[in-house]
Amino acid sequence: MCALACARVRTVLLLSLGLALAAGPALATDFKFQKPTAKGKIKLGFKSLTEKCEFIEVDIAADDTAEKKAEKIKNKINSQCGTIFTATVSGATVTVKNDVHPNQKVFIHVKSDDTGEKDQIKKDNEGGWFSSGTWYEPNGTSTGRSRNTIDQGYISIGTSRHVANVPTGEGQTVKELLSLALAELNAAGVTGTELVDLGGGAAALILHPTAEDEFVEWGVDDLGLDIEFLDLPPVVKLDLLARDITYSYNDGVVEALVSASARVGTFDLPPVLMVPYEVRVNGLVVQTGEVPFGPVPTFGVDCYISSPSACNGGCPFGLDCVWVDLPPRDKSGGIDYCACDILGGLGFSVPANPGDEVSVVLDPYNFFEEDEEDNNEVSLTLPRRLDLQANALNITSIDGGVVSGMANVAALIGSEQYAPGVDLFWEIRVNGVPHVVGVEIAQVAPGFTCYVQSPPNCVGSCPPGAHSCVHAEWPTDWCACYIDFWLVWSAPAGPGDTIELVVDGPGLHAEDREDNNVLTAVIPGGVPGDRCDDPLIVGPGDTPFSNTGATTDGPPEPCGFLGDPALNTDSDIWLVHVAECSGPLTVSLMPAGFEQLLAVYHFTCPLNGGPLLACEAAPIGGGVATTLPAVAGESYVIRIGGRQGQQGTGILTIECAATPPCPGDINGDGVVGQPDLGILLGAFGTCAGHPAYVAAADLNQDGCIGQPDLGVLLSSWGECP
Repeated sequence: MCALACARVRTVLLLSLGLALAAGPALATDFKFQKPTAKGKIKLGFKSLTEKCEFIEVDIAADDTAEKKAEKIKNKINSQCGTIFTATVSGATVTVKNDVHPNQKVFIHVKSDDTGEKDQIKKDNEGGWFSSGTWYEPNGTSTGRSRNTIDQGYISIGTSRHVANVPTGEGQTVKELLSLALAELNAAGVTGTELVDLGGGAAALILHPTAEDEFVEWGVDDLGLDIEFLDLPPVVKLDLLARDITYSYNDGVVEALVSASARVGTFDLPPVLMVPYEVRVNGLVVQTGEVPFGPVPTFGVDCYISSPSACNGGCPFGLDCVWVDLPPRDKSGGIDYCACDILGGLGFSVPANPGDEVSVVLDPYNFFEEDEEDNNEVSLTLPRRLDLQANALNITSIDGGVVSGMANVAALIGSEQYAPGVDLFWEIRVNGVPHVVGVEIAQVAPGFTCYVQSPPNCVGSCPPGAHSCVHAEWPTDWCACYIDFWLVWSAPAGPGDTIELVVDGPGLHAEDREDNNVLTAVIPGGVPGDRCDDPLIVGPGDTPFSNTGATTDGPPEPCGFLGDPALNTDSDIWLVHVAECSGPLTVSLMPAGFEQLLAVYHFTCPLNGGPLLACEAAPIGGGVATTLPAVAGESYVIRIGGRQGQQGTGILTIECAATPPCPGDINGDGVVGQPDLGILLGAFGTCAGHPAYVAAADLNQDGCIGQPDLGVLLSSWGECP
């Protein structure tokens, strides 16, 4: 909301405050009391520019001395207004000051007085007094809100994103005042504002609104200062259209031409209209300037309205004079006007790389009133002539926990997009974790010339060792050289582990891929259930198991699991059991020849958030068991390991004892009681299909709830067995 002056324009605003404020002490209001006066009540209010306290009421006795009255007033002010105004007393004189803004004057308002002190208070008040919306100086002269004196007040300036309101008094220069406004605007994200030092304490603030701003607001209040605003330009009825962009790319620089037009009304404009533009690379402004549009049609001669929706007169270059129906922004205040299409264009050269987005925005600061069809921007994305490929992943040996192999990686690469020496990144991952990261040079020659002669014919040369210049229909028609490498790798892994070859790991490049940059292989052999994401499925009863050769694939747990895959501290295997009943579920390990560790999780693997339900350890030659409540159909993940990597064989036993039924326990709390009776009586007399029917209360399952069900409930009254 605009407090003082609000302009719904998008332009440059210059606020120049040409006077410096004289320095001075903190301001206060003094007034005295005298004798004799009558007894009665005094009602006073206090106000400064940004704060007020209205009203305090003080009872005055007939025998109160002047000093006593002053003391009463001081105490009342401090008790009612103490967070804003404070009062002190010297003899019969009360001094009031603003604690929030000490440099603001304090004005007094005598609302009512039965004691005869009113005139004396007005006379002695050094700050002035306030009545019916008008401020008075101590001599009683009305000043209202005139700016003919250097007084106190505040400055308001900003945009719809933020408006800075800076209070002042007789202690700041205008430069200091505007510096505070600038700091507040910058802190609120309204950047681009400039402070100009005019000398002698005077200054100017220049505000550059953006397309985000709904309005610009500025104003001053009670400063008594000269204010100068930059004249706003005439409203220009203009529809900017960025039509096309053509470009060439060479050695890290894009050169482009943009064609544009502007549909402009025949107002009083210069012969050539200069429109600002920005060139942006990936959203960052890298170049600014102005685009000339012209020639502008002659005002009063060319294209004009002859009647609603009819236009007469010519346009430059013989173009048509067209009628435009836009919002009421033209000088006539109407919604209809006639316009000509005038032409503009620009050329630019900026640094960029393949994959970058380059855009041109006409009038990015919205200096012109447009039809807001969002057609004043044109952009392009520099294509990446690169297709990375993972061609082969071979495992050649498995020895002592180390797996070795060979891999073939390749790049289909265009000659015009890369300088010599393009890095080709590749990774070997074991179970998703990178273990080997390598870099190869994809271009070993000082550039090559493979190019499109006429689709799909390609001519030119490729680097030594590369395949011939070939046609590639990806993502559009282009020519490329195919370069491949054989790589030798090794990584810590064993049977059952998954090996991945990834060419150019995610985030290194942003080219369009054909999803052929990843190959996967699984090392043959391995221990069943070695990984939690590939567990063994077990039912009730006895299940033999072995953790011999198993690796570590889980987190540390309090019963002895250490969870360190590098040291293989646990040699754990994983099993999953789906409960076949609801009731106590017992999971046990029979005595074995190694120290066994047992953990049970609910629903899923612990690394996926499965909560730990139980964790037990057994010594050599001993067994271990844990019992937990189970729900039929839910999954329980079982982890079996050996302390400090011990391995061996054993037997896992799973038993589930179903909880016996409890007729009459309708709410399932293990007790047949008053809550169950209430549910049954609430549904009494209903049958299946009735809105009030409760299936759980139909204890004999005859489809209706009645006397037989009540009999079953009462005969089962009490705790369930």
